[in-house]
Amino acid sequence: MSFQKTMPGSSLPSQIVTCPRELLSSVICVERFASDLLKNIEEVVGCVKLKLMLPLKTYRSGSLWWRQSFVLVKDLRELGIDVDAHLFDLEQISEGEAVSVKQLESRHLEVTEESGHVAYWYPASKTIKISAKVLQQAFQHLLFELTNASFNRKLRSIRFLPKEEQVEAIECLEFETTKTTRERLEKLNFGENIYQLTHHHYELHRLHQEVRGHLAITEEYVGTKASSKWPHFMNEADKVTLAKMIDLHILVLYGAENGKRRREWKLNELTQLLEGNLQKNWDWYVSRYETVTQKELAHV
Repeated sequence: MSFQKTMPGSSLPSQIVTCPRELLSSVICVERFASDLLKNIEEVVGCVKLKLMLPLKTYRSGSLWWRQSFVLVKDLRELGIDVDAHLFDLEQISEGEAVSVKQLESRHLEVTEESGHVAYWYPASKTIKISAKVLQQAFQHLLFELTNASFNRKLRSIRFLPKEEQVEAIECLEFETTKTTRERLEKLNFGENIYQLTHHHYELHRLHQEVRGHLAITEEYVGTKASSKWPHFMNEADKVTLAKMIDLHILVLYGAENGKRRREWKLNELTQLLEGNLQKNWDWYVSRYETVTQKELAHV
Protein backbone atom coordinates (compact mmCIF):
# COMPACT_ATOMS: atom_id res chain seq x y z
CA MET A 1 0.00 0.00 0.00
CA SER A 2 1.45 3.36 -1.02
CA PHE A 3 2.07 6.18 1.44
CA GLN A 4 -0.40 8.44 -0.33
CA LYS A 5 -3.17 5.99 0.49
CA THR A 6 -2.31 6.03 4.18
CA MET A 7 -2.45 9.83 4.50
CA PRO A 8 -5.13 12.36 3.51
CA GLY A 9 -4.42 14.07 0.22
CA SER A 10 -4.27 17.44 1.94
CA SER A 11 -1.34 16.31 4.12
CA LEU A 12 1.16 17.17 1.41
CA PRO A 13 1.57 20.49 -0.39
CA SER A 14 0.81 20.27 -4.10
CA GLN A 15 4.50 20.69 -4.95
CA ILE A 16 5.38 17.41 -3.16
CA VAL A 17 3.79 14.43 -4.90
CA THR A 18 5.36 11.54 -2.95
CA CYS A 19 6.83 11.46 0.55
CA PRO A 20 7.85 8.75 3.03
CA ARG A 21 6.17 9.17 6.41
CA GLU A 22 9.61 9.71 8.01
CA LEU A 23 9.99 12.97 6.07
CA LEU A 24 6.46 14.25 6.54
CA SER A 25 7.31 16.46 9.54
CA SER A 26 10.13 18.06 7.52
CA VAL A 27 7.72 18.78 4.67
CA ILE A 28 5.29 20.38 7.11
CA CYS A 29 8.12 22.62 8.38
CA VAL A 30 8.98 23.63 4.82
CA GLU A 31 5.34 24.43 4.10
CA ARG A 32 5.13 26.52 7.27
CA PHE A 33 8.48 28.33 7.19
CA ALA A 34 9.49 28.34 3.52
CA SER A 35 6.28 28.54 1.49
CA ASP A 36 8.02 30.95 -0.91
CA LEU A 37 10.50 28.19 -1.75
CA LEU A 38 7.65 25.81 -2.63
CA LYS A 39 6.21 28.49 -4.94
CA ASN A 40 9.59 28.74 -6.67
CA ILE A 41 9.62 24.95 -7.05
CA GLU A 42 6.20 25.07 -8.68
CA GLU A 43 7.34 27.69 -11.18
CA VAL A 44 10.64 25.99 -12.05
CA VAL A 45 10.00 22.21 -11.97
CA GLY A 46 6.30 21.87 -11.14
CA CYS A 47 6.58 19.29 -8.38
CA VAL A 48 9.10 16.95 -6.78
CA LYS A 49 9.18 13.45 -5.31
CA LEU A 50 10.87 12.63 -2.01
CA LYS A 51 12.59 9.38 -1.15
CA LEU A 52 14.42 8.24 1.95
CA MET A 53 17.60 6.27 1.28
CA LEU A 54 18.35 3.29 3.51
CA PRO A 55 22.06 2.36 3.37
CA LEU A 56 21.50 -1.22 4.54
CA LYS A 57 22.62 -4.74 3.72
CA THR A 58 20.04 -6.89 1.92
CA TYR A 59 19.40 -10.62 2.20
CA ARG A 60 17.93 -13.00 -0.39
CA SER A 61 15.27 -15.46 0.67
CA GLY A 62 12.48 -17.57 -0.83
CA SER A 63 12.08 -20.44 -3.23
CA LEU A 64 14.31 -20.98 -6.23
CA TRP A 65 11.69 -19.46 -8.55
CA TRP A 66 10.53 -16.68 -6.26
CA ARG A 67 13.46 -15.21 -4.35
CA GLN A 68 13.13 -11.72 -2.86
CA SER A 69 15.43 -9.21 -1.24
CA PHE A 70 14.88 -8.38 2.43
CA VAL A 71 16.17 -5.96 5.04
CA LEU A 72 16.38 -6.95 8.70
CA VAL A 73 13.94 -5.26 11.09
CA LYS A 74 16.69 -4.61 13.63
CA ASP A 75 18.73 -2.75 11.00
CA LEU A 76 15.73 -0.61 10.05
CA ARG A 77 15.06 0.27 13.68
CA GLU A 78 18.67 1.31 14.16
CA LEU A 79 18.11 3.86 11.38
CA GLY A 80 14.98 5.15 13.09
CA ILE A 81 12.48 3.54 10.70
CA ASP A 82 9.10 2.59 12.18
CA VAL A 83 8.51 -1.10 11.38
CA ASP A 84 5.37 -1.90 13.35
CA ALA A 85 3.43 -4.87 12.08
CA HIS A 86 0.42 -2.72 11.07
CA LEU A 87 2.67 -0.89 8.59
CA PHE A 88 4.51 -3.86 7.08
CA ASP A 89 4.05 -7.57 6.53
CA LEU A 90 6.98 -8.90 8.55
CA GLU A 91 8.58 -12.17 7.50
CA GLN A 92 10.98 -14.54 9.19
CA ILE A 93 14.11 -15.38 7.22
CA SER A 94 17.17 -17.30 8.35
CA GLU A 95 18.94 -14.10 9.44
CA GLY A 96 15.97 -12.88 11.52
CA GLU A 97 12.73 -10.87 11.24
CA ALA A 98 12.70 -8.91 8.00
CA VAL A 99 10.80 -6.65 5.59
CA SER A 100 10.91 -7.07 1.83
CA VAL A 101 12.62 -4.40 -0.25
CA LYS A 102 9.50 -4.30 -2.42
CA GLN A 103 7.36 -3.23 0.55
CA LEU A 104 9.85 -0.52 1.46
CA GLU A 105 9.84 0.80 -2.09
CA SER A 106 6.04 1.12 -1.99
CA ARG A 107 6.53 3.58 0.87
CA HIS A 108 9.26 5.54 -0.96
CA LEU A 109 12.05 3.98 1.08
CA GLU A 110 14.96 3.08 -1.18
CA VAL A 111 17.51 0.51 -0.04
CA THR A 112 20.94 1.42 -1.37
CA GLU A 113 24.55 0.36 -1.00
CA GLU A 114 25.70 3.94 -1.45
CA SER A 115 26.53 5.77 1.76
CA GLY A 116 28.47 8.78 0.46
CA HIS A 117 25.67 11.24 -0.33
CA VAL A 118 23.42 12.25 2.56
CA ALA A 119 21.09 14.20 0.24
CA TYR A 120 20.86 14.71 -3.50
CA TRP A 121 18.65 16.36 -6.13
CA TYR A 122 18.04 14.32 -9.31
CA PRO A 123 16.79 16.76 -12.00
CA ALA A 124 15.83 14.14 -14.60
CA SER A 125 13.35 12.36 -12.31
CA LYS A 126 12.56 15.46 -10.22
CA THR A 127 13.44 13.47 -7.11
CA ILE A 128 15.12 14.46 -3.85
CA LYS A 129 16.74 11.62 -1.95
CA ILE A 130 17.77 12.00 1.68
CA SER A 131 19.67 9.42 3.69
CA ALA A 132 18.09 7.99 6.83
CA LYS A 133 21.48 8.61 8.46
CA VAL A 134 20.60 12.31 8.70
CA LEU A 135 16.96 12.04 9.75
CA GLN A 136 17.60 14.36 12.71
CA GLN A 137 18.64 17.12 10.27
CA ALA A 138 16.23 16.13 7.48
CA PHE A 139 14.47 19.52 7.45
CA GLN A 140 17.73 21.38 6.82
CA HIS A 141 18.87 18.93 4.12
CA LEU A 142 15.45 19.15 2.50
CA LEU A 143 15.70 22.95 2.43
CA PHE A 144 19.09 22.69 0.73
CA GLU A 145 17.92 20.25 -1.95
CA LEU A 146 14.69 22.17 -2.59
CA THR A 147 16.86 25.25 -3.09
CA ASN A 148 18.93 23.19 -5.52
CA ALA A 149 15.74 22.27 -7.35
CA SER A 150 14.65 25.92 -7.46
CA PHE A 151 17.91 26.69 -9.29
CA ASN A 152 17.22 23.94 -11.83
CA ARG A 153 17.06 26.31 -14.80
CA LYS A 154 20.54 27.58 -13.98
CA LEU A 155 21.77 24.00 -13.61
CA ARG A 156 20.34 23.04 -17.00
CA SER A 157 21.82 26.11 -18.67
CA ILE A 158 25.31 25.12 -17.48
CA ARG A 159 25.28 22.24 -19.99
CA PHE A 160 25.35 24.73 -22.84
CA LEU A 161 28.44 26.55 -21.60
CA PRO A 162 31.89 25.77 -23.02
CA LYS A 163 33.37 22.81 -21.15
CA GLU A 164 36.08 24.97 -19.60
CA GLU A 165 33.43 27.19 -17.97
CA GLN A 166 31.16 24.45 -16.64
CA VAL A 167 33.27 23.54 -13.60
CA GLU A 168 33.38 27.12 -12.34
CA ALA A 169 29.64 27.57 -13.00
CA ILE A 170 28.76 24.44 -11.02
CA GLU A 171 30.91 25.60 -8.10
CA CYS A 172 29.25 29.02 -8.18
CA LEU A 173 25.82 27.38 -8.07
CA GLU A 174 26.87 25.13 -5.18
CA PHE A 175 28.07 28.17 -3.27
CA GLU A 176 24.87 30.09 -3.99
CA THR A 177 22.71 27.15 -2.82
CA THR A 178 24.68 26.81 0.42
CA LYS A 179 24.59 30.57 1.07
CA THR A 180 20.84 30.80 0.43
CA THR A 181 20.10 27.84 2.73
CA ARG A 182 22.38 29.09 5.49
CA GLU A 183 20.83 32.56 5.48
CA ARG A 184 17.30 31.14 5.49
CA LEU A 185 18.09 28.96 8.52
CA GLU A 186 19.73 31.90 10.29
CA LYS A 187 16.52 33.91 9.94
CA LEU A 188 14.48 30.99 11.25
CA ASN A 189 16.87 30.54 14.19
CA PHE A 190 16.18 26.82 13.78
CA GLY A 191 18.41 25.26 16.45
CA GLU A 192 21.81 24.06 15.24
CA ASN A 193 22.45 25.27 11.70
CA ILE A 194 24.40 22.54 9.89
CA TYR A 195 25.40 25.10 7.24
CA GLN A 196 26.77 27.60 9.74
CA LEU A 197 30.37 26.50 9.20
CA THR A 198 30.41 27.23 5.48
CA HIS A 199 32.23 29.91 3.53
CA HIS A 200 30.71 33.36 3.21
CA HIS A 201 33.07 34.35 0.40
CA TYR A 202 33.15 32.48 -2.92
CA GLU A 203 36.89 32.52 -3.52
CA LEU A 204 37.73 30.66 -0.30
CA HIS A 205 34.91 28.20 -1.06
CA ARG A 206 36.46 27.62 -4.50
CA LEU A 207 39.94 27.02 -3.07
CA HIS A 208 38.56 24.72 -0.42
CA GLN A 209 36.70 22.61 -2.97
CA GLU A 210 39.84 22.33 -5.06
CA VAL A 211 42.02 20.97 -2.27
CA ARG A 212 39.25 18.82 -0.75
CA GLY A 213 38.59 16.92 -3.97
CA HIS A 214 35.04 18.08 -4.73
CA LEU A 215 36.28 19.68 -7.93
CA ALA A 216 37.61 16.31 -9.08
CA ILE A 217 34.04 15.02 -9.04
CA THR A 218 32.86 18.10 -10.91
CA GLU A 219 35.64 17.72 -13.46
CA GLU A 220 34.61 14.12 -14.08
CA TYR A 221 30.99 15.25 -14.50
CA VAL A 222 31.78 17.74 -17.24
CA GLY A 223 34.80 15.94 -18.69
CA THR A 224 37.31 18.74 -18.33
CA LYS A 225 39.93 20.02 -15.91
CA ALA A 226 39.38 23.11 -13.81
CA SER A 227 41.99 25.79 -13.97
CA SER A 228 43.93 25.55 -10.71
CA LYS A 229 44.11 28.52 -8.37
CA TRP A 230 47.33 27.07 -6.94
CA PRO A 231 50.63 26.57 -8.82
CA HIS A 232 52.37 23.29 -9.47
CA PHE A 233 54.68 23.48 -6.44
CA MET A 234 51.81 22.52 -4.07
CA ASN A 235 51.92 18.73 -3.84
CA GLU A 236 49.10 16.54 -2.55
CA ALA A 237 50.43 16.53 1.04
CA ASP A 238 50.54 20.34 1.08
CA LYS A 239 46.99 20.47 -0.27
CA VAL A 240 45.80 18.20 2.56
CA THR A 241 47.46 20.55 5.06
CA LEU A 242 45.89 23.56 3.36
CA ALA A 243 42.45 21.92 3.47
CA LYS A 244 42.81 21.39 7.23
CA MET A 245 43.85 25.02 7.61
CA ILE A 246 40.79 26.26 5.74
CA ASP A 247 38.54 24.02 7.87
CA LEU A 248 40.10 25.44 11.03
CA HIS A 249 39.92 28.98 9.71
CA ILE A 250 36.14 28.64 9.25
CA LEU A 251 35.80 27.09 12.72
CA VAL A 252 37.76 29.95 14.29
CA LEU A 253 35.56 32.51 12.54
CA TYR A 254 32.12 30.95 12.97
CA GLY A 255 32.51 28.14 15.50
CA ALA A 256 31.62 28.11 19.18
CA GLU A 257 33.81 29.99 21.64
CA ASN A 258 34.48 26.75 23.50
CA GLY A 259 37.70 25.32 22.07
CA LYS A 260 38.54 28.40 20.00
CA ARG A 261 42.02 28.79 21.57
CA ARG A 262 42.86 25.19 20.77
CA ARG A 263 41.76 25.61 17.14
CA GLU A 264 43.81 28.81 16.79
CA TRP A 265 46.86 26.99 18.18
CA LYS A 266 46.37 24.12 15.72
CA LEU A 267 45.94 26.56 12.84
CA ASN A 268 49.23 28.24 13.75
CA GLU A 269 50.95 24.83 13.95
CA LEU A 270 49.73 23.83 10.47
CA THR A 271 50.75 27.21 9.08
CA GLN A 272 54.32 26.67 10.31
CA LEU A 273 54.31 23.17 8.81
CA LEU A 274 53.21 24.46 5.43
CA GLU A 275 55.76 27.28 5.61
CA GLY A 276 58.54 24.74 6.07
CA ASN A 277 57.30 22.70 3.10
CA LEU A 278 56.88 25.60 0.69
CA GLN A 279 60.08 27.42 1.70
CA LYS A 280 61.00 29.81 -1.12
CA ASN A 281 57.37 29.88 -2.36
CA TRP A 282 56.07 30.90 1.07
CA ASP A 283 55.88 34.62 0.30
CA TRP A 284 53.66 33.90 -2.70
CA TYR A 285 51.44 31.61 -0.61
CA VAL A 286 51.02 34.12 2.23
CA SER A 287 50.03 36.84 -0.22
CA ARG A 288 47.48 34.57 -1.90
CA TYR A 289 45.98 32.91 1.19
CA GLU A 290 45.80 36.04 3.33
CA THR A 291 44.09 37.96 0.54
CA VAL A 292 41.37 35.31 0.35
CA THR A 293 40.91 34.83 4.09
CA GLN A 294 40.68 38.58 4.68
CA LYS A 295 37.77 38.65 2.24
CA GLU A 296 36.12 35.92 4.31
CA LEU A 297 36.85 37.79 7.54
CA ALA A 298 34.95 40.81 6.21
CA HIS A 299 31.73 38.75 6.42
CA VAL A 300 32.07 38.03 10.16
